[in-house]
Amino acid sequence: AVHLRGEADWPGGVFGDFNVQLDQYTEALLDLRNNTLHPNGTAIVNDCYVSCGNPDAIQQFRERVEPLGYVVHSKTSVLGDNKEVREKIEDLRFDERAITEYESLVSADYFIGLITSSLSDIVAYARTVDEEGDYFEDHIHPGTSRGEFIERVFPGGPLVIGNERTKLMVLTGPDVMDCFP
Repeated sequence: AVHLRGEADWPGGVFGDFNVQLDQYTEALLDLRNNTLHPNGTAIVNDCYVSCGNPDAIQQFRERVEPLGYVVHSKTSVLGDNKEVREKIEDLRFDERAITEYESLVSADYFIGLITSSLSDIVAYARTVDEEGDYFEDHIHPGTSRGEFIERVFPGGPLVIGNERTKLMVLTGPDVMDCFP
């Protein structure tokens, strides 16, 4: 599963430009596919669920990764013709709509998100909180430093890092993880 920030309110720049996300996520999905092959050489991971509040951004993501052999799903495609549920979701506020995808992101076999998004951070935290060690200290923060206020400096970013099943695109910017227990 991928959490993509492509909505009009997303500030990009220091928070992770949409096109940079597309590039980084595409590279991470190619790495995932290449590292999870059947013994006969065929891909194990062919499906990718994308969480994003902008249908145009989802379509751009789909156009980027489907030629690579991925089938892209979203809450809209999963709901299909279920107009009643789709309307209920569309009537929700932005953050309420996002939370309808939370469990799908947490329970996915693999997850890629964006460290400057609180939803991605919460999902990464939920996916790894019961693992041995501290996901953020062990996989995300090594080699970083603190900048001003809540900024974390990631040298060499943006790049996608993490463990085998939970990854975040990191770049210098706000780090909200100090607010987590």
